[in-house]
Amino acid sequence: MRTLYITRHANTLPATGRMRDFDRQLSERGLADAPMMAQRFAARKEPLDFLIASTAVRTQATARVFAQAMGHMKFESAPSLYAASLDTLMGIIAGFKDELRSAMIVGHNPGVSQLVDHLSGGVGTHLIPCTTVRIDLHVERWREVAGGIGTEVWRDAPPSR
Repeated sequence: MRTLYITRHANTLPATGRMRDFDRQLSERGLADAPMMAQRFAARKEPLDFLIASTAVRTQATARVFAQAMGHMKFESAPSLYAASLDTLMGIIAGFKDELRSAMIVGHNPGVSQLVDHLSGGVGTHLIPCTTVRIDLHVERWREVAGGIGTEVWRDAPPSR
């Protein structure tokens, strides 16, 4: 079995003027939610072998906070995770090293919400910012991951304000 944690980046400032979507930073709410949610994740004491995040500013900031909460673990950045389609996300997962038992992807909607539905057989998921979902994947190798083979174990979202 493999465990995949799917996290949507924390809340961001809206794009304004000439700012590229890629460069959007965390809002005050995002700056508050990210450490709270990272600590809640760490408090579960579930093993995390690998963390990978989009190279966008907001996902890097979110991943950095989660990595710190997990004892300053290193994480990888993947340009292909920015605005990734479901097919791209599935390809990234298939490329994980088999010695990894668990991994976290920090990414963007709609891809991460579609990924949750695809793996768990859900319908209409919309992850709010800084939500993490744990999905247990009933496979021996990451390259065996396919639609409908996962079970959503838990979902943790920041409180609504």
